[in-house]
Amino acid sequence: MQQQFLTTLCVDLDGTLVKTNTLFEAFLIAIKKNPFRIGSLLLASFQGKAHVKHLIGAYTSNEQFQWLYNNEFLAFLRAEHSKGRKLVLATASDFAIAQKVALELSLFEEVIASTIATPVTASKKYILLENRFGKQGFSYAGNSRSDIEIWNRSASAIFVHTPKNIASLVTQNIPVEAEFPVAKHLTMRDIVQEIRIHQWLKNLLLFIPPIMAHQIGDSRVLIHALVGFFSFSALASCMYVMNDLLDIPSDRAHKTKRLRPIALGTISALQAVLLAIFLITISFLLALTILPFSFFQMLVLYIFMNAIYSLRAKKVPYLDISILAGLYVLRIVAGSAATNVPTSSWLFFFAGCFFFYLASMKRVIELLQLQKAQDTAPGRGYSKLDTKALITLGITFSILSCIILGLYITSNTVTLLYTQPHILWLLLPLLIIWIVRMWYLTLTNKLPDDPVLFTSKDAVSYGIGTAVIGILLLATT
Repeated sequence: MQQQFLTTLCVDLDGTLVKTNTLFEAFLIAIKKNPFRIGSLLLASFQGKAHVKHLIGAYTSNEQFQWLYNNEFLAFLRAEHSKGRKLVLATASDFAIAQKVALELSLFEEVIASTIATPVTASKKYILLENRFGKQGFSYAGNSRSDIEIWNRSASAIFVHTPKNIASLVTQNIPVEAEFPVAKHLTMRDIVQEIRIHQWLKNLLLFIPPIMAHQIGDSRVLIHALVGFFSFSALASCMYVMNDLLDIPSDRAHKTKRLRPIALGTISALQAVLLAIFLITISFLLALTILPFSFFQMLVLYIFMNAIYSLRAKKVPYLDISILAGLYVLRIVAGSAATNVPTSSWLFFFAGCFFFYLASMKRVIELLQLQKAQDTAPGRGYSKLDTKALITLGITFSILSCIILGLYITSNTVTLLYTQPHILWLLLPLLIIWIVRMWYLTLTNKLPDDPVLFTSKDAVSYGIGTAVIGILLLATT
């Protein structure tokens, strides 16, 4: 029996050696680099799957991947390799992608993968392996139902995260050499973490126009604001999921983002796509059935701006923070569209300066948290040399936001809305205290990589926010 287990070990790639689907990840990288490649891939699909795989492999031939390996299984393979056992990487993925993995690990003597000349599919892989090594002339490590035919022709089976109902169909006839536990099932906690419900705090900005116009007490306005909030939040979560799909390599290289469910592999690429479809469907249904069409237009604009940011602008210095600030301002405009309450020019300019300052601070935090050996932030267009310029820019716009608030307090608009407008001057020192404190925490490296997330958990920010609400109420009465 021991001799039998020393047969050539053929190893599946997707879901076995690597927790995720390598071809799909390569596809995401390819279209992120150039979205128009989708057209070429659609044309290639008429020639067959092998041509699509080959084109994806060609598009990503010079890319650096951050594969999510099954580390326990990889340790087993290293041990078998050290015994002198022949290892073969056998996958239906493209040969160029499989070859990258083989070169990176230096474990495999041979790679069997899909080419245009010799296409490999999951359902027909067993024919190639049996022709190459003979029936029961090899052992096989796999994970899915499509591997059953291969196991039935192998000398022994190795199960890697294989569901029990599939494994039971094989163990009756084939000896099991090793078994690695089934990966944990998708949980609601994973979904909540991925859609980032804590980030919905940003979408409270939709309530700002009716609040500042003193119309939030109108039941129709309030209901429309609430529906707009949930519609916008669902869409924002959809965008988070799509961005995480496109950012897998850079997220896996990031200090904290590597723990996101998609980067970690706890949510598969397919599950992520289905989740995104569900979220955008909910968002559009709420918008189109209840709210004015102008709100739906804001949703479309949000998608467009997000696409520009994710596919290109994220790596363009200063354009990226301009779009980030614009996405915050868009939430306020969306609140106006949902409730038919106009946004004042004062609010528009204040929000633009304030959120530009926050976006600049976010980039400063990322640069300050880089390791000594790192010069650039993963997935960004900034280097450590940009830190001082970003700090200057952020401080400038934080000062501008204070100036605009002061000008607003002296405007005619305030006298129409507030019975005691002089009380609003108390807002200015509170804003200055909050801004100065945030900069202090940033420059002393005590702030996490997201100022908004920090604010949502910060007791001092809650205290200042409560004081702001109290001042607004006092000025109104």
